[in-house]
Amino acid sequence: MKAMYEYPTSKNSSVSGLYWIFTVASALVILIVFAVPILLDQAGIEGESGLTVSDVVDNPSQYAGQIIALEGEVENTIGSRGFTLDGQGVIGDEMLVVSRQPLQAVGGDGLEGGLFTTDDEVLISGTVRRFNRSEIENELGISLDSQVYTEYEHTYVFVADTVTKID
Repeated sequence: MKAMYEYPTSKNSSVSGLYWIFTVASALVILIVFAVPILLDQAGIEGESGLTVSDVVDNPSQYAGQIIALEGEVENTIGSRGFTLDGQGVIGDEMLVVSRQPLQAVGGDGLEGGLFTTDDEVLISGTVRRFNRSEIENELGISLDSQVYTEYEHTYVFVADTVTKID
């Protein structure tokens, strides 16, 4: 009786190995091309969520722990990692943003010592969470000025993974 499966010889094993490498590489390309854009869109990374700063400021607990993207106008800069975004609504309708990276204007040396300036339009992506200065300092490995950030304790903050200046 003839065997249904033939064990590969050394010549066939190299061809078989290339076949499997090609198959796995093709599957990865398909995954990257189709799945990653869907996941990024669901996470709001492309900013297509339609959220505004005012939406998040008005109901921050609804967005806490979620990765979202927001576009807004810088109201004030705070040190080398922080700024507030203007909610374009009532006075005081602003959100504190702390960046994981030192802030610099895209494509340049940075403004105001590396910061964005007031009225710059930015696109940010990251996570909304309750602000606890010591937790954020430990997580990001930075020191935040306690006199400046005290007013934000126990409010919500946007911890930005990316900050991009919009021209």
